[in-house]
Amino acid sequence: MVRKISGKYSNTKIRHLDVNGDEVTDIPDIANSLAQTFSQNCSSQQCSQKFDSYRCQAETNRLSCKSKNRMQRGGSLANTDKLEDSDVR
Repeated sequence: MVRKISGKYSNTKIRHLDVNGDEVTDIPDIANSLAQTFSQNCSSQQCSQKFDSYRCQAETNRLSCKSKNRMQRGGSLANTDKLEDSDVR
């Protein structure tokens, strides 16, 4: 956004990714490479032993899916009636 405002914005899309010296150009391969990197970065192998033991304990807690609002499960997150009346789209 800052580049666009300053006039340095280029509308060209990134069409390749360098993975270990190999150029990846297919969209699914780029997505898979990014997903693999995210997975590695988020794995327990990247965490300290103290944090990993805390995470394991925290994952045993039951989650409450009850909501205090009236939105039903599976419903749309956007209230289109309000969006039509506002400037936000």
